[in-house]
Amino acid sequence: MSLRVVQLTDLHLLPPGEQLMGLDVNARLEAALERIATLEPDALFITGDFCADEPVEQVYHRLRSRFERFDRPYYIIPGNHDDRAMMRAAYPLMPGVGQEPIHGTVELSGQVFLFLDSSPGVVDDQQLDWLAAAIAEHPQATVVIHHPPIKLGMPFMDSKYPLRDTDRLLDILTRDGQRRRILCGHYHAARTVSYRNLDVLLCPPTSFFIYPGAETFRMQDHPPGFQLLEWADDGSFRQTVYATSDWHQGLQN
Repeated sequence: MSLRVVQLTDLHLLPPGEQLMGLDVNARLEAALERIATLEPDALFITGDFCADEPVEQVYHRLRSRFERFDRPYYIIPGNHDDRAMMRAAYPLMPGVGQEPIHGTVELSGQVFLFLDSSPGVVDDQQLDWLAAAIAEHPQATVVIHHPPIKLGMPFMDSKYPLRDTDRLLDILTRDGQRRRILCGHYHAARTVSYRNLDVLLCPPTSFFIYPGAETFRMQDHPPGFQLLEWADDGSFRQTVYATSDWHQGLQN
């Protein structure tokens, strides 16, 4: 069966009426959601940083009703600006309680997705044990995580806010040589970077963009972004990035 998934990331929302660095991040998300509705995806993946700075319980509850208006399944993981317990109080999530990592396996139309929780800036050993077993069982699975598992050639984010302690994670992801997609966010840009057997698909944010080549923080003026991921019956895959005034086609393989 074919499958169409929309990935959203880095919403960085505030209470209504507040702005983030001069941006109405709530309006930007709404504009993205209106566009997404026209694409009729089968599911939504929201890959973290729901909140702008400190986690706000109101943000999570307000978003739940908005996502459920799609009448499609949606799956979420936290980012470094999120609170696991607040998310669990607002959403039906994968197994766990309180501040335990939010991770698990999702199967949609024959495609398997392994969701990881990198919200502390690292993937803990318990999740890595689980990931190793899950990949052995589902070698063609796509991995979904907030932080990219590798550096992406963006100097500011690579030096200031990379995922830490990645040696074991990368060993698990690469040791079998199986071509594997990683869906992630966190870097506030759109690009695809290949590393060994990994294709790391960085989803653009709905909130603010960071200029990819900057050594220090520098915002880039782009409309809100997201990406559409499509798996066809014949096994082909297509990534379409919606990040600028004119959307463009990404990988096809």
